[in-house]
Amino acid sequence: MARPLQLCFLSKTERPEVGSHLMRVGQLSRIVRAHYPSEIEVSVRPMAGRHGFFRALSAMLLPKDAVFIVPKRLAYSWPDEAIGALRKATRARAILLDYVDANLDNVFPDGVDVHLSTSFAGKVGLDERLASIEGTGLTRVLLHNVDERVKRVPEKIDAVSLHMLYLGIPKTTYIPDAIRSKLDIRPASTPDEFAVALGLLESANAHYCVRPDPGKSPTRKFKPFTKGFTAAWCGATMLVNRQTDDAAHFLGEDYPYMVDAPTEADICEMHARMCDDVGGPDWCEALGRGRAMADQVSPKKLAKDLHDIIEEVIN
Repeated sequence: MARPLQLCFLSKTERPEVGSHLMRVGQLSRIVRAHYPSEIEVSVRPMAGRHGFFRALSAMLLPKDAVFIVPKRLAYSWPDEAIGALRKATRARAILLDYVDANLDNVFPDGVDVHLSTSFAGKVGLDERLASIEGTGLTRVLLHNVDERVKRVPEKIDAVSLHMLYLGIPKTTYIPDAIRSKLDIRPASTPDEFAVALGLLESANAHYCVRPDPGKSPTRKFKPFTKGFTAAWCGATMLVNRQTDDAAHFLGEDYPYMVDAPTEADICEMHARMCDDVGGPDWCEALGRGRAMADQVSPKKLAKDLHDIIEEVIN
């Protein structure tokens, strides 16, 4: 029997169950382990900061001949020579850098086999940035997973009135005062807050997914469309703007509830339209597009996508 591929997720903490590592280290590693139990041997290793990096190397805490996935913010806490040292000390078969939503002003010019983007818009940004600095390595898309605590819910075709949820920090979006009281606005930064929100995610039939215009800087943050994926996973429609990264890519330029700009007038008009549309033809069309989008971030699909990226780079 062939030896399984060693896949090691590197982490900033002993328990990658908090903060940004929760979904892209803790949960993503479990997704791969569940779908490739015999073909891939998955591990998670902490090695934060300069001292943590060299301590992990010297103590031989890392698997040999493995593929490593490194969150970008973790890599930025390492010394400059870390990527090369990691490869040499472990005989790494490949090093994948997961950018998630980090700025692209300091991409690693060499030593990385695959630069992972969580959005198609971000991949374009990575390609342009690497070309401008004559960087090396492939760029590939590995979409952002939906939180494993959120159950997939059938589309809310039979809804009779609008229940729109905004889950997150209000300062990261723009909500006009005229409709603020009509939205169910809930924080989800702590485990307790998220536990409360879980029930609302299942019951709300629309999600507010508007983001401010990110601008045109090639080194800006490219955000994964996680709020949209979550809305689709929960069988809900979404109010979204065209400037939100990947929204038009997944939903289509003619998505019924996409505004051309995140302005008070456009958003309030669309919110009113959605109130009138509940259960109608456009509502059902929007749900159908969300269903297709949700399929793209199913655990099985994400596990296969990562598997295929790894196979491409090591073979």
